[in-house]
Amino acid sequence: MALPDDTQLTAHLDGVRAAHRTLLAALAGLDDATARRPSLLPGWTVAHAVTHIARNADSNTWVLEGALDGEERVQYPGGQAMREGDIAAGAGRSATDLVADLRAACERLEATYGEMTPDAWDRQGRKVGGDPWPCRILPLSRWREVEVHHADLGLGYTPAAWPDAYVAVELPLALSTLDDRVADPADRRRLLTWLIGRSEQPTDLALAPWGSKNTHYGT
Repeated sequence: MALPDDTQLTAHLDGVRAAHRTLLAALAGLDDATARRPSLLPGWTVAHAVTHIARNADSNTWVLEGALDGEERVQYPGGQAMREGDIAAGAGRSATDLVADLRAACERLEATYGEMTPDAWDRQGRKVGGDPWPCRILPLSRWREVEVHHADLGLGYTPAAWPDAYVAVELPLALSTLDDRVADPADRRRLLTWLIGRSEQPTDLALAPWGSKNTHYGT
């Protein structure tokens, strides 16, 4: 995908801030019993998911602060093991602590946004797997993390509530991955035939996992 220009970057930053406010308002009354409930993510409770959203914010802050200092930082310095360990360690906390931690992480990230310079935005970090992660991509990646995982909490916020501005940005990006995700030649032909209006919609296409070949998706 092309890197966001300054106007797009500003819109993505606005989207993140609004998504943070919506998420934190929804979690204002979180109690311990609800935090222990399964989320919609396999093997994760609501507490796991909330912790992940907080640690993802910190990983963004870490990379952007590095860019301000002229450093190319990896999203999670300790790699995938650090990411998984932090989520597991944080998932047992009280609902009060979970929400306070998330709020602080969001505030740190938003404060860092305010410190970014044009030069810093034009630098890059690295994803946890080592792929390049341009700083201009980070706000959209963060917006995606908050919107998608807010719905994953299973607490009443669903994709039907995703802002139009988010869908307008995300849908074309998701559609652009279809070419890579449909591997079978016959399925590719059926998809193309439908897209150009020459057949009914196919409902049984075999798709590779979402984001598997797109290094800009967050984690």
